[in-house]
Amino acid sequence: MIRLEGGVFINSSATMRSPFNPFYISFGCLGGGFIVGTAEAVYNPSMGLIWAVMPIAATMCFIIGGLFFAEPMRNSKYVTMMDPFQIKYGKVPTAALSLASLASEIMWVTGTLIGLGVTMSVILNLSYTVSIWISAAVAITYTLMGGLYSVAYTDIIQLILIFISLWLCVPFAMMGPAVVDITETAYNSTFQSPWVGTLEANRAWMWIDNFLLLVRLEGSL
Repeated sequence: MIRLEGGVFINSSATMRSPFNPFYISFGCLGGGFIVGTAEAVYNPSMGLIWAVMPIAATMCFIIGGLFFAEPMRNSKYVTMMDPFQIKYGKVPTAALSLASLASEIMWVTGTLIGLGVTMSVILNLSYTVSIWISAAVAITYTLMGGLYSVAYTDIIQLILIFISLWLCVPFAMMGPAVVDITETAYNSTFQSPWVGTLEANRAWMWIDNFLLLVRLEGSL
């Protein structure tokens, strides 16, 4: 957010003119929590690929938001996502909705920091807690020093590094002595339960709950 004269705030992503805006918006979703969480869900013997609902939720939110909400909200010059609700329903219901949005943002930031902490602790052999504190300190520092553009351009750099690094892992994963053909482990219990996963009827409500929670998180972003 950027403050203008008269105490008016505008959404930073709506005012920054840059060809990198699509990457900036994309990385709002594709953070450490997305990468590590999806990999963990697929690897977890009790879950599997079918429980990795984050890509589905994120894609659906981007498409629906872009097709139906982006242009009307931009044309109406809304400052936040809560503005149309405040105009229609008033301040009290909007305040209640804002608490839900605040809770989702807290969970999202927590998940992102946990993802960064896990990655740093493995690569740098640091303690889990120290890694999370370092990640938070670095993010806060470059945001305070560079403002909106520091966030945007570091997001771009991180997205590029994620793309390159994940592809660099592919040959090592394919040639590793402990790795077998993924088609063999997809539906067979070779080392553990199949990584595709299953969705039993008595756990369908949990899948729906996870999906709706992630839709809410992505929608707030």
